[in-house]
Amino acid sequence: MPRPLRWIRNVLVIHGVLGLAAYIQFLITGNYDLISWYFSQLGLFFLVGMAAAEMYFAWLSRAQFDRDEPLHRTWTLIFLAATARLVGNLIGYSVVTNGLWLFSRWPGVSLQEGQASWHQFGLAVAGPVAMAFYAAGLWRALSLKRKFRFLGPLALSDKLLIAVVCIFTARELFEIATLLIRHFHPSVGLMVLWFSDPLLAVLLIQAVMIRRSVLSMGGGLVAQCWGAIVVATVTVSIGDVALWADGKGLLPRWLAPWGWYVWFFAAAAYATAPVYQVYAVWHAQGRTALTKQISR
Repeated sequence: MPRPLRWIRNVLVIHGVLGLAAYIQFLITGNYDLISWYFSQLGLFFLVGMAAAEMYFAWLSRAQFDRDEPLHRTWTLIFLAATARLVGNLIGYSVVTNGLWLFSRWPGVSLQEGQASWHQFGLAVAGPVAMAFYAAGLWRALSLKRKFRFLGPLALSDKLLIAVVCIFTARELFEIATLLIRHFHPSVGLMVLWFSDPLLAVLLIQAVMIRRSVLSMGGGLVAQCWGAIVVATVTVSIGDVALWADGKGLLPRWLAPWGWYVWFFAAAAYATAPVYQVYAVWHAQGRTALTKQISR
């Protein structure tokens, strides 16, 4: 296993252990203070770190291809997605840690209003904006595979997974349409956040199709790269469903915090994807150099 993957795994395990301790304390005492601090402080710090790692390795992946190669554009868009995720999480971290004290000096804008606005803006950048860049990057990869007839057939499990996510997305769109019919006036930030579910469905379909085509070609590190993207997208979908269920009061109080833990697994999965790509190219380059040396 490449060293960066071990680091990501170890950080995820340590963060998960701390989260489990906070959760056990919450179950025993019924007090939200520790678990709230864990999510708002350690959780955001973890998301920032994973987004930074994802951005760095996406940049390395981008640099492995020449400008005129299609995959250069693909990884450029994925790099921009990681950058958006990092910026959005940094905004959220700033809201929590320093309260955006600047707003306390603006006439007519309270600190609470400023925090809420910036928090929503951070969610929009780290969510739909990042997803849009990611979807554009995967579309470029799919176009390349379709051009060379590398797309493989989807398995039954792939189709079922896509169907479940599409059904949930349709349900969410129906609720949004109902709100608009009732003359609900959303903010700009909220309207941007409404794109999260459709973009998630698109991302899942794209990632599953790419991974299936790579598996049909033999798998390896490249297949694990796209497999990590599938895992990340599915995990985000699970977190999205959990948030929806919690908002509807469908989850018991003791189970609700688990809907937040899954976002950390998604962040780690997104960070591992470009690592696999980088090491896949390095491995191929090393093998090619060795072959040339032997042939001499």
